[in-house]
Amino acid sequence: MISSDIVKSTGNQTAPSSPTQTGLHLPPLTRAERAADNIIDGLREYGFKAYRVGGAVRDRLLGRAVHDVDVATDAPPAAVRSLFPNSWAVGEAFGVIIVRAPEKVDIEVATFRTEGKYLDGRRPTSVQYADAPADAGR
Repeated sequence: MISSDIVKSTGNQTAPSSPTQTGLHLPPLTRAERAADNIIDGLREYGFKAYRVGGAVRDRLLGRAVHDVDVATDAPPAAVRSLFPNSWAVGEAFGVIIVRAPEKVDIEVATFRTEGKYLDGRRPTSVQYADAPADAGR
């Protein structure tokens, strides 16, 4: 249902209740989206904020099939790994954990952060955990 997609992506509890209200005709949720939503629900159960982010949100709104979903959260990497034992760090210093969902999909879960300068073009000189608005501004 469109409203649950928008609520999970944006946190907006006043989302329209049907695709016809938005003018969007969206495809059914993919396995990756369902897996990400289950991870988001699990994080929220423990009091963390969590949202779908990146290209998955864009592709969903454009009506494209979504195969790669990223999640952003205020949960620190250690909490993500504790809540989802089938996970591993790919950039724990940057707050990035991969969670292997029961749906056999890998979901990247990143802690909200701000970053220092990219002197080498690949890695920031520093990372500080932050809130959602600060993360969105980077």
